[in-house]
Amino acid sequence: MKVLFLIFCFVTTSIFAHHGPEHQVKILSEKIAEKPQSSLLLARAGLYMEQGKKALALKDAKKALELNPASKSGQKILAQLQAK
Repeated sequence: MKVLFLIFCFVTTSIFAHHGPEHQVKILSEKIAEKPQSSLLLARAGLYMEQGKKALALKDAKKALELNPASKSGQKILAQLQAK
């Protein structure tokens, strides 16, 4: 979870100041639609996890690994989700 938190903070700090998770998901979704990136998908997966939306988090984690199979963060997050 520490890795996910760091990714989330890095990607989203300037974008999300003072916005709730639903708004954060919306912004990430727009950015992902423009140019899918593993880091963005993992950040959104983290938000989905916080909201209890495991299926959506799992989908994003899998897609992130498709884009970047070597991602240690993505592998850890996917393993955590599958273990729950």
